[in-house]
Amino acid sequence: MKTGIELIAQERQEQIEKHGRTVKSDFEENSKGQLIRAAITLLTGSGTLPANWNFNYCTRLMQKSERSRKIVAGALIAADLDREQYEEHPEGFIPKNMPNTHQMREKHPEMVRGWENLSKEDLLEAMCGEVLDLFSMMERVSIFMEECTNMSKVTYTPEVIKEMIKKKKEEDINDFCFLECEESEDEDILSEIKERAKKSTLN
Repeated sequence: MKTGIELIAQERQEQIEKHGRTVKSDFEENSKGQLIRAAITLLTGSGTLPANWNFNYCTRLMQKSERSRKIVAGALIAADLDREQYEEHPEGFIPKNMPNTHQMREKHPEMVRGWENLSKEDLLEAMCGEVLDLFSMMERVSIFMEECTNMSKVTYTPEVIKEMIKKKKEEDINDFCFLECEESEDEDILSEIKERAKKSTLN
């Protein structure tokens, strides 16, 4: 049985991965108290959910059981705390729980084993193609950073990846790690990294 903290963390991750509710998007769209007001509405049953939220999504939230509404409310409060931290330190807000390749090997051993002798460019090709439906963006970025670090003297961190795409696209690293797999922009960013991988930056 999962603890309350685990249930709230799971809900928060679902908000990010399924609904695209990243820290940056909350900063841009929900900086006027919407998250806290929504949490209060879910907990008390009074008031209304934010007008700028999808109507069908709001309806589904209000139809959840009391227990489920508590979980969602907890995740919304956590999201608002993240939004505040991002507002104060936008450049320093980087996920602390990036998965590693050891965890990925346990999850999909045959696939990850096939990457061990790939070049950086081929690894990026794999990231763009075969893993789209199996790994989240955060997992793919994490694998790329760790494998490339193992292949060279350069330590690939979120900051390094951010610098690699900086000239072509202004993307916050938090967005980069949490984009939904279904979005076309997901592949666009990986394609841009692949393009830069052909240059001396990764040699």
